[in-house]
Amino acid sequence: MMKAEQVRAHILRLMGRVQVPMTSKEIADMLRFTDRINVSTASVGVNLGYLRASGAVDRRPCPVWGDPYWFQGAWRFKTENYWWHTAAVGKDQALRFIRARRQQVEAEARNNQRTKGRPVTKKLDPRTDDMRQMVQDLMENRP
Repeated sequence: MMKAEQVRAHILRLMGRVQVPMTSKEIADMLRFTDRINVSTASVGVNLGYLRASGAVDRRPCPVWGDPYWFQGAWRFKTENYWWHTAAVGKDQALRFIRARRQQVEAEARNNQRTKGRPVTKKLDPRTDDMRQMVQDLMENRP
């Protein structure tokens, strides 16, 4: 049986090596396959809480695709916490990762609406000026 300090040290080492925000389930799976340490997802979550209190890791909730539900006029998604090592991953890099995940979930929701023949309620604006110009050109040159 490993002590909690050893598990935290392995988690920090893994997160420093991977350098990408991860969920606690992904961390538990990586520990199981790379370091041969069997810990539950709840145990990883508790240890991540201690590491966050010490300032070694940080977290951000992010929507995850799966079983969306309708609440107060909008589709809602379940969320998961994505954790990252503060020394290995910068805050701006982590926020870009979270934003990309959120846009991916919203795109899947729009595709889900379209495949069911429903109108799409939330359309994304073009993300860059080049894309905006391309959309304007296409709108002007419509037959």
